[in-house]
Amino acid sequence: MRDSIALRLMRTILWHIQSERSPIYRAAWRPSRFQLPISWIYLLLLLSVPLLRLLEVSSGVPFFIYRDQALVAAALLGIALISFVPYGMLAALTAEGIAQQRLAQTWDMFLLTPAEPYEVITATAAAALRPRWRAVLSGLLLGALFGAGAAAAGALGLAAGGAWPWAILLLGGSALVPYIRLQEAALSVLLGVRLSAVAPRSAFVLGMMLGIALRLAASVLAILLSGQAEGLAALSAELARLSGALPSNAPLIAAALVAGMALLLGELALIAFAPSPFSVLLALLLIGARTWLVRQLALREEAR
Repeated sequence: MRDSIALRLMRTILWHIQSERSPIYRAAWRPSRFQLPISWIYLLLLLSVPLLRLLEVSSGVPFFIYRDQALVAAALLGIALISFVPYGMLAALTAEGIAQQRLAQTWDMFLLTPAEPYEVITATAAAALRPRWRAVLSGLLLGALFGAGAAAAGALGLAAGGAWPWAILLLGGSALVPYIRLQEAALSVLLGVRLSAVAPRSAFVLGMMLGIALRLAASVLAILLSGQAEGLAALSAELARLSGALPSNAPLIAAALVAGMALLLGELALIAFAPSPFSVLLALLLIGARTWLVRQLALREEAR
């Protein structure tokens, strides 16, 4: 199998949504009357900071007293959305879609068709994801884009602190961000499949919680091991000296950088926050463990 299992899984789901050729997909899909415009929420949150600042500069009047805190809160909320929502939705919608088929007693009928179990799983998951697929896909792409940018910013911070070898290593590691995001997305789908069998009546809630926990675990670990994060402190000091384009509260910027980069980088934040051979080894072990888990879960589902 030339393609990675994660790439194959996500590409197959996308193919089902775009082509609508699979009879399993057509049988499992149910139109949704209400669709939350999450993609527009992404856009509004990402544009809220520069738009508000532009209005303040043009009018010369601050809109509220706690401007810095509000701008940072809006930025962190946007980062949290693109870091958590796509994976929570992948796990929750997959778990709910397959659980509904199990409760309606149509899942066993799908497995008795000539279709392979892999097609049944991916087609059913695609049917469940279809109403929210644009929001999920935009979140995944934004997460990969901002993750690569966060890696570059972290490398700049390390270079400002004199840690050039680690800065170069982190900059090279930014190429792994799309792969990490792809692995996390595939793992969210596979865990959603497992949840549909374990807890079908609470699959959506548990799937959302599990998808968010997958992204949060590595970020929390990076913050706990960050220590002083000298590189980020140096970067925040440079940002604070910009000509009013960013909030002028340097400690607030430093705290927002730590939280935002931890959410965007995941395992790579270990290198940005606590550059050492141990951090590199731990990051590689976490990435390898997730790759192994995706492979084992996928092979288990294919072998049914």
